[in-house]
Amino acid sequence: MIRSLSSDSWECTWQSGGVGVKLDTKNLGQYDLLQEPYCGRCSRPEVTEENCGFHWFLDEALHRIYAPGKYYTTLNFRTNDLTRHVLALKKDQKYAIPIALALSLTLHNRYRELLDVHFIVPVPLHPDKRTKRGFDQAEEIGQKLASLLSKTFISPLVKTRNVSIHSIPRLMDKLEAVKGLYSCTGDYDGKQLLLVDDIATSGLDLAACAKALKESGAFKVDALVAGRTVFRY
Repeated sequence: MIRSLSSDSWECTWQSGGVGVKLDTKNLGQYDLLQEPYCGRCSRPEVTEENCGFHWFLDEALHRIYAPGKYYTTLNFRTNDLTRHVLALKKDQKYAIPIALALSLTLHNRYRELLDVHFIVPVPLHPDKRTKRGFDQAEEIGQKLASLLSKTFISPLVKTRNVSIHSIPRLMDKLEAVKGLYSCTGDYDGKQLLLVDDIATSGLDLAACAKALKESGAFKVDALVAGRTVFRY
């Protein structure tokens, strides 16, 4: 068991029920860990895999979505420290550091099966959006996580259209919009890949990325996100 990791003045510590976060020795709170019940296929909180009913539309190319904690949307009256840092990351790259530290601790202490992956792969922003933001938050998390795990970071995926699945209300329209949304370069025959992103809401982007990677020969594709969106308000 690894109890503590640090990088660039940040320190994360594995604790009972969460990951403590410090910056320059100042306590910034805790990323609360998912507690059972949660879906063993898509990590949706407060349900079991048998009664989730939420991941039936995900492409089978995506083996599983892993998440250490909950993410609350701006529509939710609740929030937590992980949500605040995920939102802060959209404007400030430094927040990728504690998130990556927490993800690494979660893999070592809860999801050790993911330590066998060959490559860490970010879910990419569309080039136009990346240019506007100045960086890609999934890429920032992925690079730091790969370094912490001594894994190879690769970025073979391309988002082909500047479309946000989150902004589309109807599921059937989401399923149509995600078709062909990601392409992949390279040959990953027989490799196990780990997709990385900040959050998972519908999971459709992750599944579309997994499909592109599987079509490029990947043996198994899992996804790891910082937060799994909570739908109960």
